[in-house]
Amino acid sequence: MSGTQRIGNFKIATFDVPPKGFDPKVATDEDLALHGWPARPHLIKAAHLRAKWDHVFGRKLNYVVPEFRRSEGKVHGPCTRVQNALTSSNWSGSVIAAPSGSSFQWITGSWIVPNPYAPAADGKTYFSSQWIGIDGWNSNDVFQAGTGADSSASNKDTYMWWEWFPENEVAITNMRVAPGDEVLCLLVAVSPNSGNVYLANIGQRTLTSFNITAPAGIALAGNSAEWVVERPGVNGSLSSLVDYGVVYFDGASASYAAGTPGTSNAQTQVDFGKGFLVSMSDGQNNLLSIPTYETGALLKVSYGNGYDETKWIAALYADLLNRAPDPNGLENWVTKRMGGAPMEDIVQGFLDSREYGNRIVTGLYQQLLNRAPDAAGLQNWIALLTKPTPLQQIITGFCDSSEYTAKNPIPDQFVESLYNRLLGRPSDAQGKAHWVTGLNNGNGTAWVLNGLLASPEYATKRVTDLYQTLLARQPDPSGLANWANKMIAGTAFQQIQVGFLASAEYRARALLRF
Repeated sequence: MSGTQRIGNFKIATFDVPPKGFDPKVATDEDLALHGWPARPHLIKAAHLRAKWDHVFGRKLNYVVPEFRRSEGKVHGPCTRVQNALTSSNWSGSVIAAPSGSSFQWITGSWIVPNPYAPAADGKTYFSSQWIGIDGWNSNDVFQAGTGADSSASNKDTYMWWEWFPENEVAITNMRVAPGDEVLCLLVAVSPNSGNVYLANIGQRTLTSFNITAPAGIALAGNSAEWVVERPGVNGSLSSLVDYGVVYFDGASASYAAGTPGTSNAQTQVDFGKGFLVSMSDGQNNLLSIPTYETGALLKVSYGNGYDETKWIAALYADLLNRAPDPNGLENWVTKRMGGAPMEDIVQGFLDSREYGNRIVTGLYQQLLNRAPDAAGLQNWIALLTKPTPLQQIITGFCDSSEYTAKNPIPDQFVESLYNRLLGRPSDAQGKAHWVTGLNNGNGTAWVLNGLLASPEYATKRVTDLYQTLLARQPDPSGLANWANKMIAGTAFQQIQVGFLASAEYRARALLRF
């Protein structure tokens, strides 16, 4: 070690600068450790890690002896959970829990430093941190390092840092990074109270490393490993999250072993696929930062109008299911949307749900048969509706049933009942005569139903209802004609609903409602 210093109660030791001509590919294990290079993975037993090591650490790097500045008032720390076990007020990312009796020994991952934007020109500074760490999930310590990407309307700041909670964040002042730089971080537990930090700026070909020794009373549990985008605490309060866009954690893996951190016992390597996702929420059902798995070793964490997506999906719950969203369901739908699912697919998912099907079919029993549904019939119709079967066909099935025609005898009462139930008015003499005559001449009841359900009057009525209930306005002539003509041509009513619910106008109204 070339030198030591203290930051708070923590001792920091730096490594000897490598000599001119230092070649990590052929250096001995002892020389790698002496000059602050991570250990070289085994070529056969850890082929994937060795390939990564060769790509990053096996080439010529400019070694930087780190200089530090304690970030007064800025702290990261353990996950603070809200609403449910997988939602946090400060973390968003992926967490792996160590098996009982085991502890994590190291963790690694790389990411692109984001280009941060302040969401509002209000004079405030907005913050974000991208990091990997050991502990912090069900423990009161965190050994972590990464990058910060902060912004106000007039200034941006990106930098590297480390922290061993409860110590404050410590910036690495001479290892600068810029948006678009690829960073790799490796944390190695040397013992329960000591760890090595390795940070490389891959594009700039720079590497820094150092050892941290924690004071008495602070020790790693090794119970979790995590890859996180966070909004840190600033001056005693949780900061406002900057618009960081998207962060991808790549090449992510960690290793645990039986025993305490720093043990020499045999290790088991794991990646994201062994963990679980944690979303960031403001505590009011608004998801601010949402993770999704791309592959077993690639994690996508997205900022991206989490407020907007949350409010839009809350509107779908209200308008389609007639209830407020439950936290788990809301998180599931928002996560899908933030993971790239089209709005149309989200709406269709609601329409194809059994809960929505139950609500619609129960309504048809009451509206058309004047009774509550029987269990078998309810399940049968829900199964058909959620296939999906066009709603027009479901209505035809109800009105063409023996039960319906028994209650509304053919021809006169049958025709009159359809006018009242489908068109919402009594029949006119000419129209009724047309349908009654056709029935008397041998046309079936389906002929009447198909005619009414594909009529301009029925299509206009249903589309007008959508404008009024979903957009809170009367239809404009061109919009009404467009949607009504689609229904007349045979488009399923559910597809008309998708068009309304996935529209920019509906979304904008949702932002005002919730």
